[in-house]
Amino acid sequence: MKFGMSRRFQALVIFCCFVATPATAQYSRVELIHVAPGCEDIGFDDSSTSPRLILSCDDRRNPSSQGGFYSLDLLSHDVQPLKIVGLKSPSLHPHGISLVRQGEESYLYAINHQRKNQSRSGKNFTEVLVFKISSEDLRYVGEVGKASKKLFANPNDLFASPSGEIFMSNPSSVARSILYYSPLKREWSVAARGYLYPNGVHLRGRELLVNTSVGGKQFAYTHVGKGRLVNRRLNARNLGAADNITENENGDLYFSGAKSFVEFLRYFLAPAYQPASHVLRLRGNSLEELASPLLRNVIQAPSVVFEYHDRLYLGQVFEDFIAVINNPEWKSR
Repeated sequence: MKFGMSRRFQALVIFCCFVATPATAQYSRVELIHVAPGCEDIGFDDSSTSPRLILSCDDRRNPSSQGGFYSLDLLSHDVQPLKIVGLKSPSLHPHGISLVRQGEESYLYAINHQRKNQSRSGKNFTEVLVFKISSEDLRYVGEVGKASKKLFANPNDLFASPSGEIFMSNPSSVARSILYYSPLKREWSVAARGYLYPNGVHLRGRELLVNTSVGGKQFAYTHVGKGRLVNRRLNARNLGAADNITENENGDLYFSGAKSFVEFLRYFLAPAYQPASHVLRLRGNSLEELASPLLRNVIQAPSVVFEYHDRLYLGQVFEDFIAVINNPEWKSR
């Protein structure tokens, strides 16, 4: 697929100085990998021959466009569009995604926002789609449950488990809730409510984590089963407009975003504005800021960050590239 530049210039490599302290200044390589606009979320796929990221992309500044999914090889940094097989929807605008392994098969769960000027119903609505993942394409499996427009006001991020259970953030509803999908009942319900813009959601073991973009906090719950959440507690603070949550193989959590929701709004309204942004790593109880001096010149208000072999892969809701920042000083473990 052509993205407006030749393959020779698909990856632009620049060098920036990362300064931890004057005595330990290191040089980091920053690589910009050209993809489609608006890489909102990233999923790690290790079922392929080569480890790769699946990218959820949508040009949110161009409402007449269509979104799509892309494959980014983590060894070669080659980017390829993923063909979608069997989906008849005329409106594809993916948002949050979640990858699940079930036996030998891998599946992609994706929030899709259908726009009224493209949908058959002539209305805006949101659905959760499931695809079976292969090396070159995504094969449509079906839609996960039906929900009212009131319940599915404007879902943002989701986490799917091999059992078929799903947790999903719903920041635009009146309740500003976390939704739960029961594979037994095949229905959605409210699992938690009362947040200021819930955004990234992540389940590890029995612990559900929720980032709030307004207020900059991360909350944790204990999931006791069937969507029942107990023991709400504050897990981290001072996160700014934190977005999606990813976890590396060592259990470290990563999230990124503008340093405040106001900064993000200013950038949303004025594309030329460069918001103060940061990348955060939560290792145990220790919250660390990574790469902040680099971000203003590289990427604005990143929505997702994924760590792989001491490289950070950053996506953003508007830009048409993935930024890769390498610095072995970070030491994933």
